[in-house]
Amino acid sequence: MGKTLVEYEKDKGFWISESMMQLVLYYILEEAEKPECSLLIRKTL
Repeated sequence: MGKTLVEYEKDKGFWISESMMQLVLYYILEEAEKPECSLLIRKTL
């Protein structure tokens, strides 16, 4: 299983498996499609 380093600040980050990253993205997109979603970037998703 492949792993990816996700960096979010200088010298900070975490390793995540690619299958888990796909699952997280799936759930984010599912929530963004709901009418009550308050994400500011909803239109760009």
